[in-house]
Amino acid sequence: MTAQHTDEAAVLDVRDLEVRFPVRRGLLGRPSSWVYAVNDVSLELYRGETLGLVGESGSGKSTVGRAIVRVNQPSKGTIRLGGQDLLALHGPRLRPYRRRVQMVFQDPYASLDPRQSVGDALTEPLRVHGLAAGRRSARVSELLELVGLDPAFAARYPHQFSGGQRQRIGIARALAVEPDVIVCDEPVSALDVSIQAQVVNLLAGLQRQLGIAYLFIAHDLAVVRHLAHRVAVMYLGSIVETGPSDAVYGDPRHPYTAALLSAVPVPDAVVEKTRRRTILRGDIPSPENPPTGCLFHTRCPLRELLGSPEVCSTQRPRLQALTPGHHRTAHHVACHFADEAGSLTADQPR
Repeated sequence: MTAQHTDEAAVLDVRDLEVRFPVRRGLLGRPSSWVYAVNDVSLELYRGETLGLVGESGSGKSTVGRAIVRVNQPSKGTIRLGGQDLLALHGPRLRPYRRRVQMVFQDPYASLDPRQSVGDALTEPLRVHGLAAGRRSARVSELLELVGLDPAFAARYPHQFSGGQRQRIGIARALAVEPDVIVCDEPVSALDVSIQAQVVNLLAGLQRQLGIAYLFIAHDLAVVRHLAHRVAVMYLGSIVETGPSDAVYGDPRHPYTAALLSAVPVPDAVVEKTRRRTILRGDIPSPENPPTGCLFHTRCPLRELLGSPEVCSTQRPRLQALTPGHHRTAHHVACHFADEAGSLTADQPR
């Protein structure tokens, strides 16, 4: 998927984001150590663009999304929305900016209050932010029609809807305050495959119509490829590869990205049967005690092929641009041997 980029400033600019959680010994004990769930993450998002954030469970991608909407409080870094640092705002000063960044959650039932009708759930953000005064019922009808639901559904309650319909209601609630950015945290992973496609197509259509920017968090790389203009791959709290979708999917340069892509099913049965897979050993390490050097070196198949170079276990690689150009279009990888990583997926379908 190709985005139309201009020289406009990023609507959302995240720099050096860090989120840590205390590890306490005993019920009232002081923190004995810290878990760095997100460490030194930087990303930017432009109007009308989708950035896919992918990785295994425990990689920190959902924590990034929750930090951006201030559900989790970052311990370091900046989150700029239209040039304003959101981390410098608190209490009432933060409210005007909260309407500009909304979130769609993974569980479409748990994210809705079962005691509220759909109409009440959509009216609440309008009332909180003082929007659509005098025409809120009409606005609720508009929102339901926008996500493909009958306005008559406003009188019903969440338990009367299917999972796909509930997620459409969650999207309508996010749209109610006319945000610039929507953080989509695994928005289709709890839905049936056929319904997933409908919701993804709905999100794409809304983006074309309204110019919204999405941070789309998912572990399903096939879904991300359909929707995202750019992709960022996370491992153990850090971004290890990022770039345009075509570049990352067509020529992955980090061995972790290559392994993730090798696990994506292919519709062609012949190709699926004969292609080589990259199997990762073990589980993702504990963020309480991360490896030294490259965070991925304890599971890296490329390191084994190269004879376990010492640099992998002693020096942490930084994101480096593989291609020239603007940071929106450049391919960045954090790997000491990025040029050799292509051999891991040389026979994978492009």
